[in-house]
Amino acid sequence: TTYVKQIDHAWTWRNGEVNIWTGYQNEGKSMFLNQLSCLKAYHDSWKFGVFSPENMPMNDYFNDIIEMYIGMSADPYYKNNYMSIKVYRKAMAFVRKHFFLIYPKKDFTLDNIFSRAKFLVKTKGIRSLIIDPYNTVQHKMTKGEREDLYISRFMSELKRFALDYNISIHLVAHQVTPTKDESGRYIKPDVNRIKGGGTFSDKADNVMFIWRPNRALDFSDTSVIFGSQKIKKQKLVGMPQEIHGIHFDVKTQRYMFNNYTPFTQIDEQRSKS
Repeated sequence: TTYVKQIDHAWTWRNGEVNIWTGYQNEGKSMFLNQLSCLKAYHDSWKFGVFSPENMPMNDYFNDIIEMYIGMSADPYYKNNYMSIKVYRKAMAFVRKHFFLIYPKKDFTLDNIFSRAKFLVKTKGIRSLIIDPYNTVQHKMTKGEREDLYISRFMSELKRFALDYNISIHLVAHQVTPTKDESGRYIKPDVNRIKGGGTFSDKADNVMFIWRPNRALDFSDTSVIFGSQKIKKQKLVGMPQEIHGIHFDVKTQRYMFNNYTPFTQIDEQRSKS
């Protein structure tokens, strides 16, 4: 379970699978995946290896998770929703226990990412590897190799690693430059419009998208649509569909589902302690 009932109909966690998260730039792909990861860490004690150079420095990444987990800001500018040092430290302990950043010093090749992920599987027991996004990996194409054939090889290596180490792998990949429909909205993200071509979706087990449908018309509109467009094993994972009624609450840094937050149980447990 994702601990979000609506999402469970469309997609659920499963070890040994490669998942792609796609959408347009700055529309919340990483934030949405991080929220589901945070819920999984809290409820099922999952641990995550995260390669995400775009979210460096490390403090910025941890602050994002902490603010989402607590539902308050770590920035003193937001005085009306500012968490205390005591609360921040408790949240930091949770994050450090469940999220491990991968940042190879030499280069960002897939081999180096895998090397560190293997270490985390053996020493920390991570259940999932997040690569965010695809274009931050240092790719090593052979001379004259076509991009689609390279992507096919890349995806096969992800699948092999997921199966060998029985973990869930998540690859964030951008869409091509968006075009607008007749109403002026960006068209819906599609499995065949991932930068690099349709080979990504061909080789992935599951493909999900995050879409802010009204962003081109009103940037302040926080409504979000989550969709699963490819689910390989539908009886086990979910049925391809779109989930509406989602919006992003900037104050708490959380996604709301029909005005409900799946962090309610976490908040209640924390208030008791």
